[in-house]
Amino acid sequence: MNLKVYQVAPAPDRTSQWMSRLLQPVIEAAKFENGPPSLELRQAGQWSGWAAPRDMAPDGRVSLSNLVLFQSARCIRSVYLHEVGHSLLHGVKGATPGHDCPFFALSVCLRMRVDSHRQLENETVSLVSEMGIYDLSDLPPAELSQDVGRCISWSIEVATQLAATDLSAEALAREIVARYQIWLEALRDRPRLDRIASRKAQSQRAVLDRLKDRLFVSNFVAGISGSLLVLIMLMMVAR
Repeated sequence: MNLKVYQVAPAPDRTSQWMSRLLQPVIEAAKFENGPPSLELRQAGQWSGWAAPRDMAPDGRVSLSNLVLFQSARCIRSVYLHEVGHSLLHGVKGATPGHDCPFFALSVCLRMRVDSHRQLENETVSLVSEMGIYDLSDLPPAELSQDVGRCISWSIEVATQLAATDLSAEALAREIVARYQIWLEALRDRPRLDRIASRKAQSQRAVLDRLKDRLFVSNFVAGISGSLLVLIMLMMVAR
């Protein structure tokens, strides 16, 4: 039985140049610090692509199925951006692999940048619209928040704030992970803040009730005083 041995080699110039032209708007819009992650075309089975962790892919390369060569330019850009998001987060300390809020926010942010690129701004279908619930399938721990709507709102808000900045793609990944940690801390602290807010509201209601009581007494006294004053005046007139 013969052993089959495979070795990764650079793609033919024609393929490499075609992919480079197709992905050039993505590369320019993303603003990579040290150039875009290398692209590897290979057999991928049921997967459209993947991005291995740094201990398996030290150069941060992304792998796409060689079948993307038969797909539309928008589809290729979308799959590449998806895997680039994973690759960028693999390089951030504290980030977790998967499709969590930071991944969703980073993906939206990068796609916003690409959609606004001069070569693609008139496209009929945006890359942001290619996002799906699969891209946010790893929600925060149940004890914090598994409200999909809240997670999407947080991700889109962060992405919108950062997309127009001059931050590099790598800096975007670091900033989003840092903001996510702060958001998780806020969620952990939310029960305590809710208790404080509840006690404050109860205290304010108690103060309001006391003011109402005092106002009632003051109005009552004022009414009696007014009646007495009228009675005195009538008595003086009668004399």
